[in-house]
Amino acid sequence: MVLAAIPSALFAQEDDLCFWNAISMKKDVSENWTIGVRAEHRANQDAAKTQQYYLRPMVDYDILPWMKATVQADFAWMSSGFNIRLQPQLVFSYKVKGFDLSLRQRLQATWKQPDDSWSFLFRTKAQVKYKIPQTPLSPVLAVEPYYMSEFARTRYYAGVSVACTKSLSVLLQYVYQDQYQRAYDDHVLWLTFNVKL
Repeated sequence: MVLAAIPSALFAQEDDLCFWNAISMKKDVSENWTIGVRAEHRANQDAAKTQQYYLRPMVDYDILPWMKATVQADFAWMSSGFNIRLQPQLVFSYKVKGFDLSLRQRLQATWKQPDDSWSFLFRTKAQVKYKIPQTPLSPVLAVEPYYMSEFARTRYYAGVSVACTKSLSVLLQYVYQDQYQRAYDDHVLWLTFNVKL
C-alpha cells in the first residue's frame, strides 16, 4: 500500500541518486535505560559528492512496554556548514503475529552555523516490520512526512533487516524522498549496521 502511493515521477531523469551508510551502537545500562551512538555518511549528486556526515549520541527510556522516549542530537558537518539537530521523540509500538508496528513522533530543532538561525519541523514515521519465521530476514515498509508550516517532504521506505548474529543486524533500504519545495526528488540506497553491545 505504501509503495502504491509513490508518485509516478519516481524515476524522473532529473532526480538525484544518493547513498547513505551508517553504523549504530546501543547498550542497555538498566532495565529501562539504553545509551547509544550513531555515525552516518551521506553522498548525493549521483552518490559522487559528500552531502553530510554526522555523529549522534542518544538516550532511550522505556516508559511502558509499548512506549519509548528518546533524546538525541546530531552534530552534522554539511556541505553548507556545521549544523546541530536536537531530536526528542516518542515511539509507540505494537506486536502481533510476527508483525512489529510502530509510530514515531519526532520534533526536530536545527541550528545552522552559516546564518546562526534555528528551524523547527515535525516528523511522523509509521512503520511495519515482519519477521519471516525460521529465517534471519525481516522486511520493512514505512512512510514519513515532514511538516514545518506546511509539508516539506515525504520519505517512503522499503527494505529488509538481516539478523547476522545476536549482536549484529544489517538494514538495507531503498528510500524515495519526495521533495515538495524543489524540482527534483531523491532516490536513496541506505545501508545501516546495527550493533548491540
